Amino acid sequence: MEAVGLGKRFRHTLPRYHTLFGRLRHAAAGGAVVGERWALRGVSFSVGPGECLGVVGPNGAGKTTLLRLAAHILEPTEGSVVVRGRPSCLLQLHAGLQPELSVRDNVELGAVLMGLSRREARGRTPEVLRFAGLSEAAEVRAAELSAGQLARLGFSTALHSDLDVLLVDEALTVGDAEFRARCLDAFGGLLRDGKCVLVATHDLEPLKALGARVLELRAGRVAEPRVGAAGPAAVA
Repeated sequence: MEAVGLGKRFRHTLPRYHTLFGRLRHAAAGGAVVGERWALRGVSFSVGPGECLGVVGPNGAGKTTLLRLAAHILEPTEGSVVVRGRPSCLLQLHAGLQPELSVRDNVELGAVLMGLSRREARGRTPEVLRFAGLSEAAEVRAAELSAGQLARLGFSTALHSDLDVLLVDEALTVGDAEFRARCLDAFGGLLRDGKCVLVATHDLEPLKALGARVLELRAGRVAEPRVGAAGPAAVA
């Protein structure tokens, strides 16, 4: 994966109804006052096979926008990002889950949507359920699971799909300590298999365990590297 001069600008409307002047300006602008905001700008990095890059920074720094651009959910305003291979994107772990379907059916549906054949999805379902700790809840409606169980279900389904690039937004914080340890082991396995992992997180500890490099964002731009550092810094 390689990004060069990556930037994303959002345009938004700013209604002003609370004063007479605001209402007149709103009408003169055709019903809306248009503003813009750069969520990300001038970001460049590369991640090769078997590498993990951690994207850190405060809320609003542009971490999730960067993942959405890498997943081609958003189109860049400027610059480019190239992803070689098939990415799996974990931004909202509940996304795509159907509450009225069983846990088993949700696993099979999710795996097929991630590119597996129906036979492959069925074959991997038992391992997905075991990893998520939901083997005994296979026939339960997804609507009856807790938020944490749903997150583990979505995360486990993605981990067991054939992928080349894994894009993760805070999913390393899912579940209890035992489940997080299993996730780190799974990430380590992906890296040993030559997969590429991009993780947006506030927690540096999992990044240390994965030997990840770190890209720090602040207000949508890459923060100045530490003295003596070249490019994305390794987690100390």
